[in-house]
Amino acid sequence: MNPLTNEPNPKLINLPSLHQIINYSPLTISPDSYVIDAINLMNQQQDHTIAVDNNLIQEGNDYILVVEGGRLQGIFTVRDVLRLIALNTNLSAVKMAEVMSLPLVTLKKSDSEHILTALAIFEQYCIQHLPVVDDEDKLIGIINKITLFQSLNIEKIVDVVEALQENLQELNTENTLVNEQLEVTRWETCNYLQLWAEQQSTSKKLQETLRQNSDILEIRVKERTAELLIANERLQQEIMEREHIQVSLQESESRLKLALEVGKIGIWDWHIPSNETLWSTNMGLIYGLSVNTLCPNCEDFLNLIYPEDRQNFQTCMVKSFEEKVDFFCEYRIVCCDNSIHWLSSRGKVYCNENGQPIRMIGTTRDICERKQNEQQLYEQAALLDIATDGIFVRDFQAQIIFWNQGAEKIYGWQRQEVEGKNPKDIFYDSTSHEQEIIPLRTVVKSGSWQGELRKRTKSNQIIIVESRWTLMLDADSQPTSIFTVDTDITEKKQLEEQSSRAQKMEIRARNMESVGTLASGIAHNINNNLTPILGYAQLLKRKSPLDKDNYLPMLTIIEDNAKKAADLVKQLLSFARGVEIKNTTIQINDLIRDTVQIAKETFSFPKSIKFSTYLPPKLWTVCGDKNQIEQVLINLLVNASHAMPHGGYLSISAENLYLNEEMRQINHDATVGNYIVITVEDTGTGMSPQILERIFEPFFTTKDIGKGTGLGLSTVRGTIKSHNGFINVDSEVGKGTKFKVFLPSVNQEIIPLKSDHEKLCPGQGELILVVDDEPQVLEVTKTVLENYNYQTITAKNGMEAIAIYALHENQIRAVLMDMMMPEMDGISAICNLKKINPQVPIIVCSGRNIHNMLESNHENEVLAILSKPYTNQELLETLNWVLK
Repeated sequence: MNPLTNEPNPKLINLPSLHQIINYSPLTISPDSYVIDAINLMNQQQDHTIAVDNNLIQEGNDYILVVEGGRLQGIFTVRDVLRLIALNTNLSAVKMAEVMSLPLVTLKKSDSEHILTALAIFEQYCIQHLPVVDDEDKLIGIINKITLFQSLNIEKIVDVVEALQENLQELNTENTLVNEQLEVTRWETCNYLQLWAEQQSTSKKLQETLRQNSDILEIRVKERTAELLIANERLQQEIMEREHIQVSLQESESRLKLALEVGKIGIWDWHIPSNETLWSTNMGLIYGLSVNTLCPNCEDFLNLIYPEDRQNFQTCMVKSFEEKVDFFCEYRIVCCDNSIHWLSSRGKVYCNENGQPIRMIGTTRDICERKQNEQQLYEQAALLDIATDGIFVRDFQAQIIFWNQGAEKIYGWQRQEVEGKNPKDIFYDSTSHEQEIIPLRTVVKSGSWQGELRKRTKSNQIIIVESRWTLMLDADSQPTSIFTVDTDITEKKQLEEQSSRAQKMEIRARNMESVGTLASGIAHNINNNLTPILGYAQLLKRKSPLDKDNYLPMLTIIEDNAKKAADLVKQLLSFARGVEIKNTTIQINDLIRDTVQIAKETFSFPKSIKFSTYLPPKLWTVCGDKNQIEQVLINLLVNASHAMPHGGYLSISAENLYLNEEMRQINHDATVGNYIVITVEDTGTGMSPQILERIFEPFFTTKDIGKGTGLGLSTVRGTIKSHNGFINVDSEVGKGTKFKVFLPSVNQEIIPLKSDHEKLCPGQGELILVVDDEPQVLEVTKTVLENYNYQTITAKNGMEAIAIYALHENQIRAVLMDMMMPEMDGISAICNLKKINPQVPIIVCSGRNIHNMLESNHENEVLAILSKPYTNQELLETLNWVLK
């Protein structure tokens, strides 16, 4: 209070505290995150709002802090984004740790609680963001330079400064009045003393009166002195208060000057009736003029404004006068160096008692940086709109919150039509939205999902999109939304389906032709084997029992051709992957000699073809199926002979070869190690590159229909691959063809094959149950077993076998079970027999691959397997082994 006037003192400037402008929830990301994730997070994060003196201030997302383990690692701003884009950096491949800004300028929470500390740091280091950390360098929050300036109410500071100046003038006036009253009191006292002296010298009578007056005067002087002392004390106190106010005013002026300089803010005061304008000393710099430039007149001032913005500036000024509202305008100016800067001016109008505007006070600030940030944000949003893919964002209330122009083009809906709506209601009908159940679960659980979806457009057209979903998180790693990118692949899918249908039709046509060719070739070979069998069988019926000398050759020919037919069927099933490979250790020299001899005798090569072989004496051995490798060599030899219709040279050779790492890289199907290389080379017509690319395709042939072997080079390649080998071919039109077969070698002792003339194993009168649905097979098996001292009992299906076994369980020693039978197959019959006697010995037989027919839980229920057709020796040896 003022002690003389009892009026309140003007308030000092009340600056906001530092903690009021700290953003305690800044935008953060980890160093291992990618730059594109940071950009998406900056674009999607909501603006942060703080309250200062009951005013709400919004803080934009023009930065992101890089934090790990609660400690601040760096900062990444929109300027960094533009720098990376200018360098053509792949934003989806660069991590935050590689591009974040370092070193960082930070403010310790314990250093200062005053807002001027932050202002000084912003000015010293020319930064826009000031992270706040504790003594352990853990992140507390961040101060935004723009937010700090918005919290400084410059207009209020100006009003307070003016009020303080007016109050100081009033105090000086009051001090002068007190001094004048004190001088009057002193003058009255002197007059009283002088009068008393005169009266004392002239009359004693008056002495008493003078004494009384002196006492009264003394009392009055004491009272007046006491009053003056009190007034003086009050005056001294007021003087001290004024000095304190003056110091505070100077501090406030210094703070205001610092704030204006750092924030590039100027203050102006326009006296409207006189058209005189005053502005702060830094206003000249803001308008691109020299320091301490005086405010120009109206015409010169308008010339500082960019020509296209002058009319808008004048319009905003007139509106403020007419509607009695605050003045606000953003405009451009042209500096002395012809550069253009953005400024923002705000002002308040003061009117007289008649409502006429008489004064306007306001501020002007440089907003170039803010305009640049707005332009950057606009460009970032434009990048999403430039993308041809459909990009949209949905929140966890199932509402679309962003929709780019690419999505408008793909789906037909405009942005205002879909924002706030559920994607289920836009893209799907009542049931098709269920296809998003798995993607939603996946993206919430793992953070991303990618796949194909069928969606509906505005025109009710169903399209196929390649959809990529990404889960968006907030600063606390809590999910906030789902970012979706859709690519229309409908046309691509249609082309793929058309191409697939065309390929299937082409393959089907080839297969039909190849099956016909294969059938004719197989029929030809089987008929060749059946012809001598039927012929000699008919001759044997007419032969006299006494003509035994001719029986043995005929029976031998019948047996050999039956074996050849059986081998041909096995090879055919091998081509269909239907028979089991019987691996043995093979000596390649012997196999090649036997194969060449069989080929010459069976296929009657023309005499114009000259054979040559080269077989070194110490070839390594291989492990494989002898019949299949033999068929591979025969196929290659026959193809070579067909390529030489007018004769030529055909050679077959073999060699040992160690395949090293360098050679393995050339042959991708190979492994490092020892190989046997078999080479079949001819001087025939050769093959063109187009034919060479297709020779290993199933059923592909260049021969006329009916002239092929029926197996083809695809069987050769499949056989070699099943033996862990590979095959190479080299051919040139007019110069012949060379096939090289690579088979892995083994170091094993060769076990001689048993001769068919070895002694067969007879039985001891055991009873054998034979089960087969083919009467001829049943009869020949019964005859063979009884000729070798076995007893037999037969059944033509599984049900009959179970019934017979139930009656003769104690007598039957073993069961020979066919797998393919009507009514009840072999597997079902075996299961039922095991229920009667779990220990019953069972031998299964079939013309197909029995291992593929038996389930894993049935393999242990049989003791042996016979593949049809089997020889008498194989039947007897297997039965003898099972019974023992």
